[in-house]
Amino acid sequence: MVQPFLVRRLTFLLFCFLAPPVLAQGPLTTPNPSNTSKLLGTLQIAFTLEQKAAYLNGEAFNFSSVPHLLGGRAMVPLREFADALNLDLRMTEDSVWLGNLEVKKDLSAVNLSGVATDSSAVQLLEGQLYVSIRTLADALEGFLGGSSDGRTLTFTLLSTREGTSAQPQARFSTNKTAYAQGEPVLISDYSYDPDGLDLPIRKWNGKQSVYFAPGEQTLTLQVNNQKGVSSLPFSRKITITGEKLDTPLSYALKYAPLGSSVTDSSLPYARLNPLLDSPDLTPLLFSDSPELVPTQGLLYQDTVYGGSNNLNSGTGRARIVAHHLNGTASTARVFVVARNPDAATVSVTSSRLGESAPARFAGTLGQATLLDYFADTAQPTLLVAGGQTVTLYSSPPLAPGAGMNLMLDLELVAASGTGRLELSVLMLSDPLLPMPEVIQQLPALMPDGRHVRGTFLGAVRRLSVDLSGPLPAKVVLGDALDAPLQGTDALSRTPAVLRGNYGMLYELTLQNAGGVVGALSARGGLYKGAVSVMDPQQNRTDVLPLPASGVISDPNQPILFLRANDPAYLLSSLRNRPQTASKAALQKVLSSPDAGGVSFKLQFVPASGSNLPVHLIFYRPLNLGPAGAQPQPQPTSPAAPTPAPLTVPGPLEPVPSSPPPRG
Repeated sequence: MVQPFLVRRLTFLLFCFLAPPVLAQGPLTTPNPSNTSKLLGTLQIAFTLEQKAAYLNGEAFNFSSVPHLLGGRAMVPLREFADALNLDLRMTEDSVWLGNLEVKKDLSAVNLSGVATDSSAVQLLEGQLYVSIRTLADALEGFLGGSSDGRTLTFTLLSTREGTSAQPQARFSTNKTAYAQGEPVLISDYSYDPDGLDLPIRKWNGKQSVYFAPGEQTLTLQVNNQKGVSSLPFSRKITITGEKLDTPLSYALKYAPLGSSVTDSSLPYARLNPLLDSPDLTPLLFSDSPELVPTQGLLYQDTVYGGSNNLNSGTGRARIVAHHLNGTASTARVFVVARNPDAATVSVTSSRLGESAPARFAGTLGQATLLDYFADTAQPTLLVAGGQTVTLYSSPPLAPGAGMNLMLDLELVAASGTGRLELSVLMLSDPLLPMPEVIQQLPALMPDGRHVRGTFLGAVRRLSVDLSGPLPAKVVLGDALDAPLQGTDALSRTPAVLRGNYGMLYELTLQNAGGVVGALSARGGLYKGAVSVMDPQQNRTDVLPLPASGVISDPNQPILFLRANDPAYLLSSLRNRPQTASKAALQKVLSSPDAGGVSFKLQFVPASGSNLPVHLIFYRPLNLGPAGAQPQPQPTSPAAPTPAPLTVPGPLEPVPSSPPPRG
């Protein structure tokens, strides 16, 4: 007869069965057998009575509940034993099943293969259900061995493999079984299909490139072949130790792909003060007003001169930036034309051209134009004879509401050394072409009062940035301390200010950049642009979209654009474990003249349709240990105050209604 006390304990027992097993609190817990163990064809548990320590196919683990010797029987915890062997306890309304063993939930009967057996082979101890190891061996058709004193036992079970001959096989390995926090986990995937079919789908669970919390991690892979047949899951376990090699920030700075974001909650940092190199007098013709063009007409016009922009007589440069939307009721095109008002022939070369059209989203137009611009190397040349008009650019047909964006660099050479060209931006209804007789009849359209047009001297701003000091630190572009270009609207003869310097090329020379990582933080709102990074050491230029997809919206999620892989940085990135000797060697290399002399060049243009200011943040990951980035003190010099952030309306966007984050 069951005593009331036992009934109360039985209630606790059923809760244990139905809930997930409680893991031991020690350093090791009951493991599921690895796939490698399953491939051996045998699962074997070795344990000693009255001890928690045990081994599964040679892998140490701990029982949470100690195996006992009771009444001459070796008793083991049923739940934990089943978990260790990766066997499922089946529950019915009134019974618990494991293999051929059935235990009634009220402990009224114990059946083996449907035949009643000694009920004392199952006992309730310390809130856990224990079963005789010999009864368990009979229920699972396992083999039982032991030491001469009978206290150390070995339970061996044949591991039957599931699956069919048509299933693909998921397989992978890791380069190690234990990793420090912040250490890269390298995985080799060697899954295959028995019939040689492709495996287009891979489903991972628990897989990360790196982990930042200690403990055990289970990585599981399942693959599908091209016929849609799935493999069985394949798993391996790794251990993340208490050692800290990198923080999430320092790891991302070292290994995350350029164009991806990192999380940096330590922003903002101290402001760097770039040195302005010799001023540039290249004229920037900016045409963005009216932005929504209501009728065909002349949008902007001004004259540029060959030989007036530098010391080389007979050579001149100019940049045209145009953004317009078709506000008419019919298809239209935007043209850029050049007219030679003099007798001497002028040659005009398109040294760089970027355009995006047609499109309706301003941010897309701005980024696509910059990517096109940075990548262009064609440099076609046209000869413009005296009195002749030629078309330098023609947009695709723009449906009503569609827009275009253009950034065009020109080089002029006049035979006489003093030639000039009249440059015009105009919109014509399709299929009209910009013939001289058509252009002469076009009205000059009025500006819309919200956007900018004008001619501004200084299409290029060259800056030098010394990165030898404490990092992280930032360069700020587009705020109140970054002077906007001043110019004149050549059509209305009125002053114009190009706030945000949209269309101006910032050319930054980064000195002492060895081991530096750069990231862009959008501080004024949404941003979608591009940057060109030149590595003089390798004679290589990379053009990166910022971001690679979508828009930058979180100021604390800067986008990586630079990783200066000098020898010291490469040595740091490839190390597996920090060692005193290697750290000292790295610091020695970093302090050498070679590392200090590493330089990079950035080309950055504020993207149309995006918001300013932006911060270019520079890190040196060797300075970021497990404690993370430490903000440097903000400068207090009157020459470099930290300004309140300025949200500058781009040529395509109004000022955001909410204030930007401070920084």
